[in-house]
Amino acid sequence: MKPDSRDRAERLLVELNTATREAREALADISAERKRLLADMAQAREAAAAYVEGALKAEVEQAVSALGAETEKATERAVARVIRQFDELADTLLGQDRDSRKAGRPSLPELARTRREVVVPDTFLNITPPNR
Repeated sequence: MKPDSRDRAERLLVELNTATREAREALADISAERKRLLADMAQAREAAAAYVEGALKAEVEQAVSALGAETEKATERAVARVIRQFDELADTLLGQDRDSRKAGRPSLPELARTRREVVVPDTFLNITPPNR
């Protein structure tokens, strides 16, 4: 081998070794950056999951609260309706409703007093018997 070729080969070998070392350092930097990015992605997933969980929880709590309020209103309306229906039934049975009075229909207590075949104790109907 000629001295120029040998010097050139040694220079190339040094350059190749330098390039290899720089490539290994760059690869190590890339590997470290990859690990950092993977860790950042894991943290981002956890943060997103926590955010979504919190947002869903708040939304569900709001919906349950609204449902509770609507249910309470509906229950109050239903109870008022049932009470009104029982009052109307009582008025009808006692002959105190407007339609029965207009039609001249007797009340249930009056029917019990006038019809002998219907036996209903006065105490059951909460009626005081006439003085005899």
